[in-house]
Amino acid sequence: MRMRHRWSPWTHRTAGLAVVAVLLGAAAGCGSGSGPGPTAGAGRTAADFATLHGGPAHDQLALPVDAYAYTVAERDQLALARSVTTGECLRQFGYAYDFTADKAENALVARRDLMDFGLYGNKRRYNVTDPAVAAAYGYHLVSTVTGVEKAAGSDRHGLGDRSAAEDVVLTGNDPAGTVVSRTPAGRPIPAGGCAGQGNGAFTNRDGTIGDPATITGLRSASFDRSEHDPKVTSALRAWSACLLAKGRRYASPLDDPGFDIESRTVSPAEAAAARADVACKQQTHLTDTWLASEVTYQRQWIAAHPADFRAATAEHDATMKRVVQVIAAAR
Repeated sequence: MRMRHRWSPWTHRTAGLAVVAVLLGAAAGCGSGSGPGPTAGAGRTAADFATLHGGPAHDQLALPVDAYAYTVAERDQLALARSVTTGECLRQFGYAYDFTADKAENALVARRDLMDFGLYGNKRRYNVTDPAVAAAYGYHLVSTVTGVEKAAGSDRHGLGDRSAAEDVVLTGNDPAGTVVSRTPAGRPIPAGGCAGQGNGAFTNRDGTIGDPATITGLRSASFDRSEHDPKVTSALRAWSACLLAKGRRYASPLDDPGFDIESRTVSPAEAAAARADVACKQQTHLTDTWLASEVTYQRQWIAAHPADFRAATAEHDATMKRVVQVIAAAR
């Protein structure tokens, strides 16, 4: 099943990204920037990897599938490696690429992503769940309030201001979207431009980059199924009733709470709403119930398809080996 669209602060962030950020692989909500993290091949198993408590702050949620997936640190390192490969291609056409600037920007993005979405990218899976975050930031992403998002928002990837001619080499298309295979001087442009070359170096066998469909599909399917689990729907009703008793009407934690989460300021009303939301989640055990439902389904699926997840692990490990090599050699 396909997961229905969910409201989340992340959708507000990504809506305005520049095209080059998409082309070069700005991380989609994950990263710590401290270098490649541990991999599934290092002995992690699905059975060991789930928690029903979510860590000390109740928001560092881990799911069985995360044992086979890229950590946030790895996703940001992968984004940097793709950017390096793209930049080095552009250098061959005489354009500038500043690896030092790219690496510094990646570190800011990684810090932001870890702050907002946690080690495995699950902090906002059920919206805000940490009482301290709710009190201080409401439904905002932490980085929006602290300003880290603004500092990391240029998405230039070491390329600086680009000319129209450079954009053609970067994308492999002219401004009208027509494919361009050669420069005016006759030099061949890689298919999809230098961005395509950068992506191609890290593309999975199924055509994806980063987590393959085996991983992303299970993440979506377990969430979709959990929404129909009687235990989850019962907890959701209890949570909604808890909030109604506090004068707040929400059917789901994934409903848009109705506050301006793009501003730098959290209003008292938003903070109060988020505190009530989290308090009711804790009172009704909603987060644990929801997580438990997903954990059960994911464990069963992984156990029934071991070869798929062994293949995902092997592909992940091979990709991260290339990532480390590319970044180590970059100048």
